[in-house]
Amino acid sequence: MDQFLADLAVGLSVIDDASPASEISFHLERARDALPTAQRLLPPPAANSFGSAGDGISGATAAVNAVRDVIESHHGPNRVPLTAYAYAFSTRPARDYLARRFAELAWVANRMALVLGQGIEDPGVEAAFVDVRSSLAKAAVFGREGTRNAD
Repeated sequence: MDQFLADLAVGLSVIDDASPASEISFHLERARDALPTAQRLLPPPAANSFGSAGDGISGATAAVNAVRDVIESHHGPNRVPLTAYAYAFSTRPARDYLARRFAELAWVANRMALVLGQGIEDPGVEAAFVDVRSSLAKAAVFGREGTRNAD
């Protein structure tokens, strides 16, 4: 999950303005800060214990990376636009649409954190997962609200 959150944050970096993406980025960073505390306090996972959930996270990470790479492929060094698509991706509707998709991914990550934190009896781990979930929920809510007309 930590790699997924890191990839979400990097993916959002292609939206370089003060749009709802900046709000999502802020809360993703807070979630990323809280997650290591939970991981440090949890016992190590058994090998291959994640099954299809791990595959789903890997697939989602690959999809986030692909979107970022496609957008970046239309820019040269120093983010100089190389194609007309670079200009299209820089419009407010395009940035809002991307921010909306990232808000949805933050909501899914929130649900994953909920499942990961179930049955935890250690108060430190539980508190860390509460912080992770709270930050991801805020990222999703602020991102959705700020991009209400993106669809």
